[in-house]
Amino acid sequence: MGREAPRTMRILVVHFGQEKIADYVAKRLDADLDEVIDANDYKGFKYFLMSLLKKPTLITHNNKPENYDMTVIVTPAHFNAIPPAVRTYLNTNIITKSAFILVGKSRAIRHAFAEMLSLIINTKLIADLFYTKKNLFLKEELDDFIEKVKQAG
Repeated sequence: MGREAPRTMRILVVHFGQEKIADYVAKRLDADLDEVIDANDYKGFKYFLMSLLKKPTLITHNNKPENYDMTVIVTPAHFNAIPPAVRTYLNTNIITKSAFILVGKSRAIRHAFAEMLSLIINTKLIADLFYTKKNLFLKEELDDFIEKVKQAG
């Protein structure tokens, strides 16, 4: 009886905006990359209102996170909340393990992170990284985050 090859963890990196960061992470994790698109394309005041009211929105994306061992979500944090598209994504998909990268002002990030945690009650959070405008795309922090995700496999 021969040895089985070690199983590689299947990772999905999902992003709403923040393409540069998501692409960097996906390449280093050898992960699939998926974009969440808000079909309503809210802008300005309506986007602000939908974020604050925590209303769902119509979204599209290509991959199902339940087909992966882990989902890394890269999203902006605005108006002390997560974007409606990301909220809808978290509410309508099954995610077993997750890692978050949030980009925004520090107060908005804290509130958005708390909201994301409340939406993934049955999900194991492996790693998180907060980017403010002051420290945007610090490679060393991203590499540390990526290492945490790899070790979780």
